[in-house]
Amino acid sequence: PNTGLVTMLDARSGEVLAVAETGPDSYAEGQLLLDPGRGLLYAVNLTDYTCSVLDAGSLESVALIEGVERLALDAENDLLYLAGNGALRLAGAASRETRREVRVGEWSRFLLSDLDAPGNRLYLAYNDGGRYVLGIYDTPSLAEVASLTLPGRPDDLAADGQRGRVYLTLDDGRQS
Repeated sequence: PNTGLVTMLDARSGEVLAVAETGPDSYAEGQLLLDPGRGLLYAVNLTDYTCSVLDAGSLESVALIEGVERLALDAENDLLYLAGNGALRLAGAASRETRREVRVGEWSRFLLSDLDAPGNRLYLAYNDGGRYVLGIYDTPSLAEVASLTLPGRPDDLAADGQRGRVYLTLDDGRQS
């Protein structure tokens, strides 16, 4: 498979400042997540379910986390939420050590995630054996609050804790 690449650009000039190889990522679809407080960039490698942790200033490799398809950061509470290998894990953002883990679905393939930290909710969209699901989880306990079957494959997800809303774009398989 192809190697995933992360490219750092100067925001003003567009100049390429650095390029880092991560892990196997055939389609370069892996999620990026920035932790500006720690100066870290997380790059998910979907082909082997790993996450490369990079120094955001240089793109030098810092660590590799196993079993990751999606992740979310609660910087204020120093927490990292990791979804992969059919499980949801809560880890310390600094140590990346798992503090709690729960199983999700039967044959889950995680697609999207978003965090409403003040509302104590994590939203995970996943494919569970051909059925698309939105799972809603309580962040302190990782307990499932609700599970909703979706009428199509989710393409994007945004949570709005202030309004108590979750927004999704869905592909129902029909061309419109």
